[in-house]
Amino acid sequence: MRTDVVFLSAPDSVHLYYGSTFLRGRQLSELLAARLSDRYSFTFTTDSRQTDSLVVLTKGFLASASLQSLADLKAGQNVLLADLVDLGMPVGNLIALAARVDGFVASSKRQMAALKERFPDKPCHLVTHNVDQRLPAFEPPSDKLRVAYVGLRENCRYLSKLGQLAEIVETPSGGSTDGWMARLPEFNCHYSLRRPDGSLGFKSFIVGLFGRSHDSVALRPSTKSLFSRPHDFVVFKPFTKGFTAAHCLSPILTERGESDAQFYLPDDYPFFLPAGTWNEVSDAIKQIRGEFGGKSWRYAVDVMREVRDKSSSAHIANEFKTMLDDYQ
Repeated sequence: MRTDVVFLSAPDSVHLYYGSTFLRGRQLSELLAARLSDRYSFTFTTDSRQTDSLVVLTKGFLASASLQSLADLKAGQNVLLADLVDLGMPVGNLIALAARVDGFVASSKRQMAALKERFPDKPCHLVTHNVDQRLPAFEPPSDKLRVAYVGLRENCRYLSKLGQLAEIVETPSGGSTDGWMARLPEFNCHYSLRRPDGSLGFKSFIVGLFGRSHDSVALRPSTKSLFSRPHDFVVFKPFTKGFTAAHCLSPILTERGESDAQFYLPDDYPFFLPAGTWNEVSDAIKQIRGEFGGKSWRYAVDVMREVRDKSSSAHIANEFKTMLDDYQ
């Protein structure tokens, strides 16, 4: 008998097409069904009337979840696993969530470490964030350095000046439009410096979570729904820009503190950018242009090849299967 695994989102299309929910819900369920269907049945749905299933609560569901909706799911004899991805919420709401689910799914290593630190008795499973399954397969150009920023324009640091050295390939906030992907074969290098978003860093999160000066924040309840979008709780970004660059076999230009970069890129990775002024970043990119095709470039490509393997569909399916084995 196969175990039913349900990826649950919300009926509201705004939630349904969160980029992370589209990838982490619908696409992930399809990726797993193609590899693990001998023992498991995978479904993506917005119908919360589930019974006797392992239910993955996606970001789209959690963004508007209530205590009652979680109670109803538990009454249906479901195993509930919360997959926050980068959803921000008050710490008090996170504590309320932890009390009502059977475990967490982490999309980044930083997030897993933080959740395990705060909830040592609650299972937390790393399932690497998948790249968009619609990405084309191609060999990147080899004639000269061709840099692109791939993402939302408002998230790009130094956007107004970056156009001097790179192309801006904007991705839609919804998950249904894929025209931007046709441009990826034009490039062989991805720029990934995010604008500061005001969310707490990992170290600040740990201090804030346990420090006495923040006790009132940790216990503040939500009056509208269980979760909310304001960034009064740390937001952990998965390394999706790095995984996308790796899929394209394109070195990524980023800083050491970017999401999980430190876990996937070695200390001697040659193309870390300085966390400084635009002039410093610009000089670094110009230097990289001079190193294109050389020893450091070839090493960076080899690193990205390893990152591609560590974020491949086969790797993710194996992580998910390991997680499912804990609930059999």
